[in-house]
Amino acid sequence: MFSSRSPGPRAVPPVENPLLLQSAVSLARRIRSREVKCEEVIKSYIDRVQHVNFLINAVVADRFEEALDTAREIDTVLDAGDPNDLYPLRSFPLLGVPFTAKEAFAVKGLPNTSGLVARKDIVSTNDATVVTHLRQAGAIPLAVTNCSELCMWYESSNNVYGTTNNAYNTGRIVGGSSGGEGCILA
Repeated sequence: MFSSRSPGPRAVPPVENPLLLQSAVSLARRIRSREVKCEEVIKSYIDRVQHVNFLINAVVADRFEEALDTAREIDTVLDAGDPNDLYPLRSFPLLGVPFTAKEAFAVKGLPNTSGLVARKDIVSTNDATVVTHLRQAGAIPLAVTNCSELCMWYESSNNVYGTTNNAYNTGRIVGGSSGGEGCILA
């Protein structure tokens, strides 16, 4: 039996862009070596989110413009010369790699409700430690994803953002509490 929130089972379209199938290490290496522009990588991930999120409700808030601005800044520096001058590999192993964080983790400028209605107007004024470390390594935050209320349940559903659907069968739920994170990777 399928839930009433879905007209029937449906799956997200398969990934077609090969950039979306690369590991973080591979993407960072290719950006650093100028095989691919950082902006192209970020746009690829944004396009995928925009292509599938209406089906799955995984991403609940984004910072796409800021991510593109950061990507362009990285490209400008890398195009100007030796990437190790300003972005040494040891300090920036994830240079230009996009990431999302579950909405329970603070990402500056994005909502931080943990799916709790009482926190629906809370916007982060700083980053969670893990987000800070990822940024310091050169990674670029794209968005925050759905989670269960206070990350306590086995599904990713709450009264702030609704339910995240399974990417392989939208008539079913994803697991929790990081279901939005897992689902947007599909």
